[in-house]
Amino acid sequence: MKAIRIGSIEAFPGRKTYGELPVSVMASGHTIRLPIHVVRGSTDGPCVGVVAVQHGHEFSVLNIQRRLLQALDPAALRGTVICVPIINPIAFEWASRGGWSDGLWGPHGDIGRLWPGDPDGWLAERIAYAFATQVLPHMDALFDFHGDAPHTRFTDHYIGYSEADGELGERTATLGRIFGMQIVIRRPQGGTNTLTGYAMSQGVPAFGVELGDFYGLDVERDAHGRGERKPLTDVGVRGITNVLRSLDMLDGDPELPDHQVEVSGFVGIAPSVGGIMAPEVTRQDIGRVFPKGYVFGRVLSAYTFEELGVLRAPLDQNLLVAVRDAQPFTHMQPGGGDLGFSVVDWSTARWLRGGR
Repeated sequence: MKAIRIGSIEAFPGRKTYGELPVSVMASGHTIRLPIHVVRGSTDGPCVGVVAVQHGHEFSVLNIQRRLLQALDPAALRGTVICVPIINPIAFEWASRGGWSDGLWGPHGDIGRLWPGDPDGWLAERIAYAFATQVLPHMDALFDFHGDAPHTRFTDHYIGYSEADGELGERTATLGRIFGMQIVIRRPQGGTNTLTGYAMSQGVPAFGVELGDFYGLDVERDAHGRGERKPLTDVGVRGITNVLRSLDMLDGDPELPDHQVEVSGFVGIAPSVGGIMAPEVTRQDIGRVFPKGYVFGRVLSAYTFEELGVLRAPLDQNLLVAVRDAQPFTHMQPGGGDLGFSVVDWSTARWLRGGR
């Protein structure tokens, strides 16, 4: 087995290696680098990539990589795991969705919509290009973690994958289900400007993993709608472990939930006017099904406190998968970029495990 090389980083079999991939130099002289952890087994096998913090305020998922790196033993691993805990250091510095430098002076700052990047572009484009050309080519599957944004109180819970033709589509669907999250969202083939979309265009099964604490599907809850809390870190670590076991990179069988459903028809719910939004559902309601017209939240004027708009369930049957639930209010901007809630069409539901 040869060493894996990522820039100047050399990762040898049977070892855990950490290094940093230089991207660009700021006006201050500070070098922007991507942190790279590589865990290599002593024998050959697939390479699974785990990345996080494309959006700098979604840092709750970092604990998944911390625990995963602590648990992985190169002696027990067949193949390689590459972890990039912070894929957008500039956005993370400010705990913001996008990078401040591109946002102030460039046309964009959201690295999540700039793939595969540009070596001569703005900073976020250069970061994307460095990953797309030097890290992604080593990977046989990619899991892009997003998560609970503590200071905006936005949280969601599902794994999403895009449909694809032939063998790539079959591998992607299988790994998306074997990860073991209870809500699996199937999306139509999309563009290549996202990390997962670009990875799929390169033949790499790729998944957006959106993680917050979860309290179960309706079928698991009591008569009052209460369910048992499933911490996001536990779900994420178990999911990657399931994938490694399914690929014969670790011994053991995947641990799958009693109830798992696959759905499609994703809809984001955003206000047409800005203000302060008073939510009428919480993160504990993610996984529940609501009828058309159900009130999820109300937008109020921060000046007069009059009601400016109501955010309602748009479909006949709405599986709630994301909420913004700060109490008593959360700050909202108008338009599709600032979601209050997200749902998927429950009429498309197909039970993979369990069900009624």
